[in-house]
Amino acid sequence: MPQTNLGRVAFKFQGDYSALTTYAKYDVVFDGYSSYVSLVTNNIGNALNNASYWGLLSKGNPILYGDTASRPSITSIGIQYFDTTINK
Repeated sequence: MPQTNLGRVAFKFQGDYSALTTYAKYDVVFDGYSSYVSLVTNNIGNALNNASYWGLLSKGNPILYGDTASRPSITSIGIQYFDTTINK
């Protein structure tokens, strides 16, 4: 039976973006709040906002990140949660 090489058919998560790393097509990186997918092979040193090399996969909200003092409290953004560590 003949076989066909499909190449990479799934995303490969690479962690935090580094301009010094060479990324393959469909590699996914994180910039601290959003995720991007590489659109080309041998993607190195290209800024994440360059749409010729990177596609926005999921957009985060930068206000939720950064130093602790600048982050909103859980109640100010309307999230309710159950803390299993203290049974509340």
